[in-house]
Amino acid sequence: MASDKLVLAAIASVLLLLPCAAVAKDYIVGDSKGWTINYDYQAWAKDKVFRVGDRLVFKYTPPEHNVFKVNGTAFKDCTIPPANEAMKSGHDVVELKTPGKKWYICGVGQHCSMFHLKLVIDVVPATAKPHAPAPAPTFHIAAPHKKARGPGRTHAPAPSPSKKGSKSTGY
Repeated sequence: MASDKLVLAAIASVLLLLPCAAVAKDYIVGDSKGWTINYDYQAWAKDKVFRVGDRLVFKYTPPEHNVFKVNGTAFKDCTIPPANEAMKSGHDVVELKTPGKKWYICGVGQHCSMFHLKLVIDVVPATAKPHAPAPAPTFHIAAPHKKARGPGRTHAPAPSPSKKGSKSTGY
């Protein structure tokens, strides 16, 4: 009995020490389509919740495309920033570090203006911050049931240890 309680207490202690941390998520922009022309990136982003700490992964074949992080005006007007600001690896990873709107466009040819190769997302604060662990689970270990002794009795006291020369009836 005591060893069962000790094992359960040890398990509960380990569970309490496990960290409760948020897990960042990687989003492949466009999923299997990747970063390409004639794809509705707003529909792709519509049902997703982007959080601080998540990462956008832009996959494409360079030099067919590139990625620029821009502001809202440049996004709306498809204004291409200087070439040295382009991400152009074909596997560009952008960590979302702050909440708010984020805008991305392709700067190759007329991909942004004519083929809508652009993405705007809203990033929200990370909600699952490290927090205090949940309370320890309560374990109840039932004592073994004693057999009833005699009619109408459900529990009988344990017999007292007999002394030398004395009789014990058990009642």
